[in-house]
Amino acid sequence: MMFSLFLAAALQVATPAPAQAEGPPEGPVDTEQKSDSIDDSRAAPTPAPADETDAAASDPKVANQEMLIRKSLATWQGGAAKHDGKVGCVTKQTTGDKQIDAIRCGAIVTCFTPVAPKLDALEANEALTDEERQRQMAAVSETTAPCLKAYTDKAIGILAKTRAGE
Repeated sequence: MMFSLFLAAALQVATPAPAQAEGPPEGPVDTEQKSDSIDDSRAAPTPAPADETDAAASDPKVANQEMLIRKSLATWQGGAAKHDGKVGCVTKQTTGDKQIDAIRCGAIVTCFTPVAPKLDALEANEALTDEERQRQMAAVSETTAPCLKAYTDKAIGILAKTRAGE
């Protein structure tokens, strides 16, 4: 099952202006990408919200890295899919940078796993018209936007600080 149709709106919210974040997301994030393949190994807990008092973004090197990462991340294309009952990430267009691709895939797996049962139920509901099913699935998928944004902001902040040498 592909959720990618419903992922687009939520992902647009997930890559705003540079974030101020510190510390890695909890849990491992596999950085290996496989184009057009499902990867369900990127699961990680939702990271804590970015610390608004963090001054790292005021460092020009960190801010520049955040800008470069966000620009690259905007070129990523893919979505969520289920394989063997687990939410995974499908990369259709890689950024060319495994660490940046892993940000998006980590966010997708982390944020879509909790809503997958709702999406599955809607997909299986034969009483719904195709139009109503798509509308309801899009609404459920849009609820992932805050999670996608928080995860993405936190991970970009971490990677930017690492690449800036901090």
